[in-house]
Amino acid sequence: MKAYISLGSNLGDRMLYIRKALDLLSPYVKAVSPVIETAPVDMPAGASRFLNAVAELDTDLPPDKLLDLLESVEEKLGRSGKGECQSRTIDLDILQYEDVEQTTPRLTIPHHKLKKREFLCQLLRKLKKEKVKAN
Repeated sequence: MKAYISLGSNLGDRMLYIRKALDLLSPYVKAVSPVIETAPVDMPAGASRFLNAVAELDTDLPPDKLLDLLESVEEKLGRSGKGECQSRTIDLDILQYEDVEQTTPRLTIPHHKLKKREFLCQLLRKLKKEKVKAN
């Protein structure tokens, strides 16, 4: 199954956290977008800028188990708490998972803020377009 996730970091060595997350997810990672820097959205004043990327994963894990994996990677990389509007070493979110549409108390697919984050939409489109060109 094909899934697309976002990676974001605005604390510490942001690029290192994104690289480490990709390393921990490497058995599943098939492609990665460019990394871009963005202003914090819906964050307190003075929050640091984010580095963001999107990755395509190939996985047999169902969405809830993929979320478990992403949360374990976040924990390994020092993320504490899962509340919104907090600076973080790493943030991993499922943006899309095949053609799945679901809303549970724990997980919404497609990601409920995807359309509000134009930079993620652009990275996702670019990644999908480059994959088509490569084939």
